Amino acid sequence: MALLKTFIAFFIFWGVIFVSALVDLQHLFARQVLRNKLKFMILSLVFGIIVIGLLAAFASAKASQQLPQQPVAFPHTIHAGKLGIACTFCHRTVQSEPVASIPSVEQCMFCHRVVGKEKPEIAKLVKAADAGTPLNWLRINRVPDTVHFNHASHIRVSISCSICHGPVEKMVKIKPVRSLKMGDCVKCHRSNSAPTGCSTCHY
Repeated sequence: MALLKTFIAFFIFWGVIFVSALVDLQHLFARQVLRNKLKFMILSLVFGIIVIGLLAAFASAKASQQLPQQPVAFPHTIHAGKLGIACTFCHRTVQSEPVASIPSVEQCMFCHRVVGKEKPEIAKLVKAADAGTPLNWLRINRVPDTVHFNHASHIRVSISCSICHGPVEKMVKIKPVRSLKMGDCVKCHRSNSAPTGCSTCHY
């Protein structure tokens, strides 16, 4: 919203200058005055575009740092950290399929029918299980839509989950640690002697 207001204010400002230059009849034939106004208009336009571009980049970076509110505050610090549960115990398809599955409510209840039922976050889980409704987990890490990322291919060659996802066992709240954009992936592929042809990821 702030970026939109800045954008509108800039173009109103630039529009006023432009109109002022057009209606300033007393200096219409004073070429030097008109030339100076045109230079100022052009410079202000360029400066405004640069400022808006920087604001847009800042807003985009800030938005990427804002993490969504998950339906249950799942503590990786306890499951993956304190208890040392392997990633594959919950994300069971990661070794065999392109997508790393998110555990269903029923899978979580294997343990939590007994463990931690008195905790508020576990109570949310139990409520969902009793109602037979899934938990709508929100994605944190995402590659561009033009990319086909295969988790199983990476796991088979012993690429650790933490390479892309970071030390989740130390994260109270999961957050992205890599851009997962083309340059990042290509750099990683080169350092691991993996193929970098277009068809590797874009097919």
